[in-house]
Amino acid sequence: MTPGAHIGLDAHLYHAAPGVSASMLRELRRSPAHLQTYLAGRRDSTPAMLRGELSHYAAEGALLGQRSRFAIKPEGMSFAKKDGIAWKAEMLSAGLEIVPEATWNAAMVIGARVAEVCPIWEHAREVGGCEVSLFAHLDGLDQRCRIDCAPPGKDYLLDLKTCQDARADAFARAIATSGYHIQAAQYLAVWNAVHPDDQRTGFVFVAVESTAPHAAKVWELGSESLAAGFRERERLLRIYAECMAANDWPAYDPTPETLEVPKWALAA
Repeated sequence: MTPGAHIGLDAHLYHAAPGVSASMLRELRRSPAHLQTYLAGRRDSTPAMLRGELSHYAAEGALLGQRSRFAIKPEGMSFAKKDGIAWKAEMLSAGLEIVPEATWNAAMVIGARVAEVCPIWEHAREVGGCEVSLFAHLDGLDQRCRIDCAPPGKDYLLDLKTCQDARADAFARAIATSGYHIQAAQYLAVWNAVHPDDQRTGFVFVAVESTAPHAAKVWELGSESLAAGFRERERLLRIYAECMAANDWPAYDPTPETLEVPKWALAA
């Protein structure tokens, strides 16, 4: 893929392109072997992945434009019954991806929530600042990212996250567990490499709960968390480069170690 920014690049082309991505760093965080399994495996869509994909389309104002790709399963239809079995077979033979009606409707609401809590998102969408695919050569490695939203004239990037709980404590745990701070560092590093005249220093999450009432909250990632994300990104990139050079992708350290149960269990 040509280095630089690509607006409107098909998601399948982006994911098929070479280069280290935030999702690869997430897998590498567990072990190099897990990353290789991730890259080699067929990643079938899960309900959470589908919900996230549709929610992003909705935030971009593109959900209805994608309607022809999907077959919306009516509420109450059972795939265990004759009519449901026939409908499913017909939709799959037509090459359509089946979406439960509730999931489709939830995505529509999530898109509206994004517009409510983050009006600048809609403005960025109008000027081509959403779903920007970036490719750069950094630290001796081809790297890439796909920005949800880059508001013009601002010093931050925006990212939509669907979640179970958008409150501070719960979403902070989600950031740490899922490595969203590492993703933020990756996105900023690649963006700044591609845009020397439009440097960004901040990262903002629009967190929308995946269940009704789909409450939403905007969170700016704190400076300490972002700095930790950059440190962890650099560590993971070093591991990736070492594994590439040695063509060796190990799992866990085979050395036996001592393990204690969590402190809360010890206090029981």
